[in-house]
Amino acid sequence: MAPAHRVTEAAVSYFKDFEQQPWRFDFFDLARHIERSLGSGSSISLGPRPRIGDSASRKDETIDIDGRAVKLSFGQDPWMAFPGSNVSAAQWRPRNDVISPEFDQDAPPEPDRLHFVAKFLGLLGPQGALPLSQTEETYGWLLEHDSAYAHFLDIFNNRFLQLFYRAWADARPIVQHDRPDCDRFGAYVNSVIGVGSPAFANVSAAPSGISLYAGVLGTRIKSSSRLKAAIRGLFGVAVEIEELVGGWLVFEESDLSRIGRKNCGLGSDLMLGAASFSVQDRFRIRIIVENIARYRDFLPAGEDCRKLADLVFFHIGEEMNWDVEIALPASQATPVRLGEAGELGWTSWMAPDLEAGGLRSEARFNPAECARRKAAI
Repeated sequence: MAPAHRVTEAAVSYFKDFEQQPWRFDFFDLARHIERSLGSGSSISLGPRPRIGDSASRKDETIDIDGRAVKLSFGQDPWMAFPGSNVSAAQWRPRNDVISPEFDQDAPPEPDRLHFVAKFLGLLGPQGALPLSQTEETYGWLLEHDSAYAHFLDIFNNRFLQLFYRAWADARPIVQHDRPDCDRFGAYVNSVIGVGSPAFANVSAAPSGISLYAGVLGTRIKSSSRLKAAIRGLFGVAVEIEELVGGWLVFEESDLSRIGRKNCGLGSDLMLGAASFSVQDRFRIRIIVENIARYRDFLPAGEDCRKLADLVFFHIGEEMNWDVEIALPASQATPVRLGEAGELGWTSWMAPDLEAGGLRSEARFNPAECARRKAAI
């Protein structure tokens, strides 16, 4: 989210332009700018406010404009002609016009109110719920400078217009994204991959940015092409996935055959040896990086190694074994220098040929296993 002062400055400029030429603005765009201000912090410690249409009381409908607290309200212009625009004016109602009740002399002074007047929706007008005679009568009172009845109807119009905007905004993902803390569409997308419930809001259940690939990773069928697309997009590296990689499956101690004791049934549970070579249970992710800095990022001590392990585990779980092979251009393999550069077993090249072409791919490991060993130390 943008800093509070930046949001406030944008709001001030926007509202000033609206005051000068209100007919050039749209009601939904106006309410969207207001909602952005409601979601930001402020210099007067208002804190984030509920979205338009979600507030439980009028005290929550306050934003910070030009360093001061301003109450917000919506109303309707009692107009019977065809409207040229759906909003007509922004009316400032200073706190001096608000008389404090006599029974609450200690109450804090009311802040200024910014009242936006709409033409297209409300209780009055050709499309309103009340008879046209009410619109004519209200308009006549306004000509006599009596706005009491119009202000009374605006108590209901205010909530009516807010709920109308809320229904419009909830159906549009881009508007939801204006307030990430209340983003319903983001929850819908995360639900595709199983992390959309509130229980996962503050839990690192999936790698950051995985929502962009919910359509790829949220299917029951797990394929190498889907995993490759997610890794390439999230980490910005070239990726190759080698399937049917051979490896030894070590048997559990309780499954081993003991002559004359157990697991000696010929053709049923008899096994020779303590391991079996299989090509059906392992695959290899080959990551091709551009320089030595990115190479180190994917090593067990790098910041991207754990993220990669989380992504693969999130997608396939523990159904298959896998490992990582990191490939680096031969020209980027810097020689080891004592006290300066070189990690034993990872980047400790003694005398690499920096002019050679092709790739070097000596680093091969299982990130999940490395993380478990590191945690056990």
